[in-house]
Amino acid sequence: MDSFFVSFDYAYSQGLNFPGSTVLPLDTLDVQVSQDCGHTFTSIWKKWGANLQTIGDSTDTISTSFVPTPNQWKEINIYLSPIIGSQNFQIYFRARGNHQNNINIYTKTVPEALKVQGYLIYPNPFRNSIIIRNYRIPVTLQNIAIFNSIGQMVWSEALNGTGYTEMPVDLRNLAAGVYIVKLQYTDKTVIQKIVKQ
Repeated sequence: MDSFFVSFDYAYSQGLNFPGSTVLPLDTLDVQVSQDCGHTFTSIWKKWGANLQTIGDSTDTISTSFVPTPNQWKEINIYLSPIIGSQNFQIYFRARGNHQNNINIYTKTVPEALKVQGYLIYPNPFRNSIIIRNYRIPVTLQNIAIFNSIGQMVWSEALNGTGYTEMPVDLRNLAAGVYIVKLQYTDKTVIQKIVKQ
């Protein structure tokens, strides 16, 4: 391999005990690399308190369980090659805090079609929403548009390279029928038929 990256999405909101008591520890997410099987660690990304949150206003707190909306997620992409060189390595996600963390780490098996095409639009047919998924961060994706069967645009979003690898699109207000999704990248255009049940 000529380069390595670690990427992840996270969403965080402060709880009621914030802001920053000097007595209580702040919620912290620390991404670390070890090249000696966990004996020593190098921190490669670390955020805590107000700098960790993704909800916008650093004075906002959430008193109920935090269920992030799609625009409250943040995508992190860290270039590892300068740090690890050609050695073996392990990545650690370390969460510390005052019991306000709720971190889930999970793996996903990438469908072969996603690797081959570079994108997927699913489910198809769908009932309420679809997911537009890119294999890599879609820095070349400029626009998404959805058209009905007579060519009228019924939904669109201009991204200009700011899209995420997984983007949900809420289409519950559309009538059942056939629609066309158009993904406009700087180097290609993707057109796919979808069906709402």
